[in-house]
Amino acid sequence: MQKTDDSLAANDKSNALIQSIKHYKEIVESDEDYSEKGKGWYMMGQAYKQLADFKKAFTCFKKASAHDYSEAFAMVGDAYLDGHGVEKNPAKARLWYKKGADMGEITATLKLADCYKNGIGGKVDLKKAMEQYLHLAERTGRFWNRYAYGI
Repeated sequence: MQKTDDSLAANDKSNALIQSIKHYKEIVESDEDYSEKGKGWYMMGQAYKQLADFKKAFTCFKKASAHDYSEAFAMVGDAYLDGHGVEKNPAKARLWYKKGADMGEITATLKLADCYKNGIGGKVDLKKAMEQYLHLAERTGRFWNRYAYGI
């Protein structure tokens, strides 16, 4: 009985995500404000990601970034880093994290710092890593020392 309940719940979730995608498509195809379209593309990408359709998710995140939706830059970077929906390319991941960090997006900044610290997509640069962690600390008031450990 549990297996049937789980599959029904998964089916309900998939149906809800598909309905959400239809709604977001209406937004991006409408005369909505430019920033609303960016959010629509981003949210559609999140829905596709939950459905494990990584190629469509990647396409949506790229379109959201073209609308300067800052959170999308980290998602594009993640796709390149993990090879979800696109060929794995750590150097491109680092580049997309940098673009997001330049816009002030917190997740992209953290991931860029991790790239610098661990040499992901380029050379290790502990100075740049620490600069990013300190920037995060100043901006958010949080302690980022656990990420900066060992620098």
